[in-house]
Amino acid sequence: MKKLVSLILALAMVLCAVSFASADETYRVAMITDSGDITDQSFNQTTYEACKAFCEANGVDFNYFKPTGDSDAERIAQVEAAIDEGYNVIVMPGYLFAAAIGRVPADVPGREVHRAGRERG
Repeated sequence: MKKLVSLILALAMVLCAVSFASADETYRVAMITDSGDITDQSFNQTTYEACKAFCEANGVDFNYFKPTGDSDAERIAQVEAAIDEGYNVIVMPGYLFAAAIGRVPADVPGREVHRAGRERG
């Protein structure tokens, strides 16, 4: 059940992000893992598989990035690396990205933040 929910949320994130951009824009999707990797049998793996399947089915460039350590600084570095490489849809699964979302520079061209899932209050 958790995998199904994770898959649905991952697809919702990608579809949400893609639906907000203009029709003439070329999409490049990057997924950043948190402290796990794409074989963790949890939300990193499910998100990776969903993003990859969506991108392959729609002819969209896709890559994933794995932080070298388990820290906000490492996650932010990978988000910035993805942006530097031209990825314009960044998928960040998990609550560990809360700080990264707030600290990625607001002056990134075309930066919009779309959150999928439940907001915490």
